[in-house]
Amino acid sequence: MKNKLLFLAILLASLPTWAGAAAQLDTLKWMSGAWQSNSAEGIFEINFTEPTGGLVLGVSKLTDSKTNQVSFYEFIQIKDSEKGLTLTPMPFGQPGVSFTGTEVTKTRVVFENPTHDFPRKITYEIQGAQQIALTAEGTQKGQAVKFQSLLHKK
Repeated sequence: MKNKLLFLAILLASLPTWAGAAAQLDTLKWMSGAWQSNSAEGIFEINFTEPTGGLVLGVSKLTDSKTNQVSFYEFIQIKDSEKGLTLTPMPFGQPGVSFTGTEVTKTRVVFENPTHDFPRKITYEIQGAQQIALTAEGTQKGQAVKFQSLLHKK
């Protein structure tokens, strides 16, 4: 009986942490769906699942406008972790570097990894119901680099 009570006490003490993390992930509901932008580089598409089961999954690809070939793709995982939200992009399906959520609001999420070169900071921000601004910042070859894309709901 003592072990059951101890287990129950530990479980109940952990609930606020689990609930807080789930609530934080639920805040990203606005990201779900299919998004697209067109530019001189080509068509950039990104799709996110609903934030259920403690996880958001995504996939993105860039199709070159000149060759009509995929020039970039990645799988994306956003999950609850002991540090809060964690974003792990997997470019070309390879193991990725994780980024910690440093700002999570109803309209914006920022993920950072200060030890990574590029990107070091990834920001998603909803702009109205039909647009998401994606910004990736960092350094390449000692120079500051900033990639921005405005994606429209498909």
